[in-house]
Amino acid sequence: MSLATKLRIIAVNDIYELQNLPKLASFLSKLTDVRPSAVVLAGDFLSPGQLSAVDGGRGMVQALRLSGITHACLGNHEADLIMPTLEERIREISQSVKIINTNLRPAELSPDHWLLSLCNPHEIITTPCGRVNVGLLGLLSDEPPLYVGGTFHHLPLGDVLESYSRSFQKLVPGRADYVVSLTHQTIDRDRDLARHILRRHSECGHQLLIGGHEHDPHEEDIVEGDSFVRICKSGQDAEHASIIDISFDLSTERPRAVDVSTELVDLQNMSDAIVVKSVVDVKMKGLEKMGNEIIVDDSLVPSSVKLCSTGSGQSTTTFGSFACDAIKHEMQVDAAILPGNLIQGESTYPCNHMTYKQIKKEFPSKIKMVCVPMSRNDLEEVIDFSRQNNNEAFLHVDTAFGASEADGDEQLAVAVHMPLLRDNQIPALTDLGQKLKIQGLFPGSEDWIPGLYLVVRFCCHARWSQIMRNFDFNELDLNSDGVLDRDEIKSLMTKVLGHEPVEDYNVDDMIRAIDEDDNGVIDRSEFDRLLNETQKRFS
Repeated sequence: MSLATKLRIIAVNDIYELQNLPKLASFLSKLTDVRPSAVVLAGDFLSPGQLSAVDGGRGMVQALRLSGITHACLGNHEADLIMPTLEERIREISQSVKIINTNLRPAELSPDHWLLSLCNPHEIITTPCGRVNVGLLGLLSDEPPLYVGGTFHHLPLGDVLESYSRSFQKLVPGRADYVVSLTHQTIDRDRDLARHILRRHSECGHQLLIGGHEHDPHEEDIVEGDSFVRICKSGQDAEHASIIDISFDLSTERPRAVDVSTELVDLQNMSDAIVVKSVVDVKMKGLEKMGNEIIVDDSLVPSSVKLCSTGSGQSTTTFGSFACDAIKHEMQVDAAILPGNLIQGESTYPCNHMTYKQIKKEFPSKIKMVCVPMSRNDLEEVIDFSRQNNNEAFLHVDTAFGASEADGDEQLAVAVHMPLLRDNQIPALTDLGQKLKIQGLFPGSEDWIPGLYLVVRFCCHARWSQIMRNFDFNELDLNSDGVLDRDEIKSLMTKVLGHEPVEDYNVDDMIRAIDEDDNGVIDRSEFDRLLNETQKRFS
C-alpha cells in the first residue's frame, strides 16, 4: 500500500473578461495524466468587466459554467452588483460551481437567506485514492477600503483570521485532514493569515493559500521553522493558471502535507474549446450592440458647449472637463484631475451625443482613479506645473475648480489617476505619493475605480433628472403597489430614451442610483429624498 498521495488543484482569479475562458477549458481537457480534484476561482468574476457592466454578469456566469470551474469564492467586486442581481447570478452559477462563503455570514440573516443557502461555509474535496479529505474555505477581505461605503452591501464581514480558526477547528480532524483557503484580499492580509496559520494551526504540515485580488501572478512562501505557507495568485483574466500539487505522507497517524509544488501555465496561446468559444462569441456580439447605445446626450452638456477631445494632451478640452466633472460627481470628491494624454479620441461631437463605443475610444487605456488629500494651493500648483513646458501629463480639472475665490489652505479630497502618484511626471504628486506611503495611506494596488466606469455611471444617474422633471411617482408605479420594480423602471427608461434599453444592466444602474436599502426596488421615500438632490445637481 502506498504511503504517499497527491492532490491537484488548478487555480485562477479575478476574471473580468471572457476571452481566455475557452483556452482554460481546452487546457483542463488536456490534463489527462493527473486530473484535478478542484478547479478554483479566487473571487471577482461578476464585475467590473466590459460585458458584465452591460449584462450584470449573466454572460460571464454562462461561460464560467462551461469552462470547468468547480469552486469559487466571492470577491469585493461582486458587491458592485445590486443585491437582487447578485442573487440571480449566484443562483445561476451555483447550479454547477460551488460558491464558498466562510466569513460573510452575519447573524442578522435568516438561515434561508440566499447568501447562506447558496454559499456553503466550506466544501470538502478528496485525493484520488480517497484517503485524504481537504476542506476548502472562501475568505473574503475584511478591509473596508475595498468596498464602496466600507462594507459588502452594508453586511458586516467576519474577521478573516478568526473565521479561519473557527472553520479549522470545526473541520480538523473530524471532517478533514487539511485545509486550503481561497482568499480574496490584499497580499499583506494574505501574509498576515499565513503567519496566523503557522502560529496556531501548523499541525497539518506545509500549507497553502490560493489568493485573488492582485492582478499579476504572485507566489511566495511564509516560513516559520520547518513549516511554510505558500501563497499562490495566478493573475487576472485566466491569462495564466496555476497547477498546484499537494503531497501527503500517509505513514503517520494523520496525513501530513510534506510538499506544495506550483507551476504557472501561460494560457494565452492555447487553442480554444469550441463550445465555450461559441458562447463567448455570442456574448461579445451583445457587447458590440451595446457599443452603439447613446450614453451622453445634449441633456448633460450646456447648449453653449460642444464636446470635443481634439488636442487633450496639450490643452483644455470640453470633453476633458466633462469627464472630470463626471468623475468628481461619482466619487463624491472636492475636485478631479485627469491627464490629457489618456484622452485619445481626437474627435468632435457636434450634437453632444456619444455612444458607449465612442467613450471607450476616448479612454483606450485604464484610467485608475483614487482619492487623495491635497490643499487647494497644492492642487493649483500641480495643475499649473502640468501645463508648462509641454509636460506630457497636461492635467484637466473639473469646471467648478478655481471658478471662485477660496481659501488656499483648504484641504480637499481630490480624485487623481493613481500612476501619477509614483511615475515622476509631476514631482509634487510623486512627493505626495511618497508621503502617503510613509503614513500607510497610499491606495492599494487594486483600490482604484475605472474612469470609464465612472463616466458611464454619471450618465446613467443623470437620467434620473430627466425622469423626475417629467414624471410623478404615481405615474411610474404602474401597478400601484407603492414601489418601482425593474419592469416599471425599464418602461420609464423606454419613454426617456425613445427605445427599450439594450440590456437589463442599464436598468439595474438606474435602480442602484436611488435604492438606499438595497432591496432591488425604489419606494416613494427613496424617490422623494433624491428628487431635490438630482434636480440640484443636473439642473
